[in-house]
Amino acid sequence: MPLFIAKSTNGRLKLTIDREELPNYLDLSLKKCYQLTEGFYLPEIKIINNPRTKIDYKILAGEYKLLIDNGTVLNQAALARRLNVSRAWVTKVCRIANNIED
Repeated sequence: MPLFIAKSTNGRLKLTIDREELPNYLDLSLKKCYQLTEGFYLPEIKIINNPRTKIDYKILAGEYKLLIDNGTVLNQAALARRLNVSRAWVTKVCRIANNIED
């Protein structure tokens, strides 16, 4: 069935039917499919899953190091607070970048 997760007008996620694809699955006309789904169909915004972009740790670590070296932030802990990430994340990025360089 042509189902997908959508965001309704009130911002909640819901499972709904793609009315345009329904005739491909049922032996009905598009008009009949619209009539069939009229009672439970609400306008929605289709959610598209975007693939994650790959993080270039070397570039990210270079930016982190630059912020610390030029005095914008005092240390990795201050950088983590400024970026609203954990200190462990900043440490992980810096360690991964150091391992890449070796």
